[in-house]
Amino acid sequence: MNECGALLQMSISPLTAIYTTISVVTREGLEAVVILAALIAGLRGGENRRIRRNIGIGVFAALVASVATFIVSRLIIKSLSRHGESLEAVVSVLAVIVLLIVTNWVFHKMYWVEWNAKLRSLTRAVNTGGETASANMAMIGVGFLTIYREGFETVLFLQSLLLEAGLRPVLIGLSIGLAIVSGMGLGVFYIGAKLPYRRLLVITGVLVITVLVTFLGSTVRLFQTVGWLPIHPITWLDIPTWMGTWLGLYPSWEGMLIPPLGLVYVGGAWLWVKWRSARTQAALARTLNHPATAATP
Repeated sequence: MNECGALLQMSISPLTAIYTTISVVTREGLEAVVILAALIAGLRGGENRRIRRNIGIGVFAALVASVATFIVSRLIIKSLSRHGESLEAVVSVLAVIVLLIVTNWVFHKMYWVEWNAKLRSLTRAVNTGGETASANMAMIGVGFLTIYREGFETVLFLQSLLLEAGLRPVLIGLSIGLAIVSGMGLGVFYIGAKLPYRRLLVITGVLVITVLVTFLGSTVRLFQTVGWLPIHPITWLDIPTWMGTWLGLYPSWEGMLIPPLGLVYVGGAWLWVKWRSARTQAALARTLNHPATAATP
């Protein structure tokens, strides 16, 4: 019992919490910048000034809504604080789900591309529909959805990190992440800088994958603390304490086997997408080479 208790008393370090917050905030913020840049790229000129303004109103409203969501969710979690580590475990599961969604673009960009395409099609429809009240509200909605989608995911993740690491390291990481995103946004929208978007998204995605592995380890520890997972110590394995606080790895079979499943998930999904892409290309090649055969039911 003492050995199991010692394993479960470890938690993530403040520097790990700062790095984790920076990675997630930068990733989500960069994605929002890329989508907004793609939308506004086709709305240059004075004739589109009202549309750009409406998108800006939606962006501002989404920022306010994200802050409000953070405050409300924080109050709800505090009201449930009597549940202690059980509440922390549940919120950690939600944070892991957010990380899986965020890392999805690394190996399967279609979830981001399809979302972007929907927003751009709505923008084109409104642009050809004139200056009606419904068109103005639609463009405000485009700006709102673009930002609030990322803000909601970030807020949900930060709530778990606050329970795990406390307020100070999360605020430090949030400030640094917002400064990075603000700098990128300033460069894109006011200076007209051409950033290597795909490369930056992949780099930040890889950083989030490392966060995913660490967070899985911390979530396993929480589940073991509340008794939702068994704990089987590996008596012959001597892992330094820093590996638990920095990497979420603990010397138990559950703590060593479950976190790497995040890498298995990312790698397997990447291979699946590559395989489907190869099949699609092969089918397209057959269609081009034998159009008559492809047209036969």
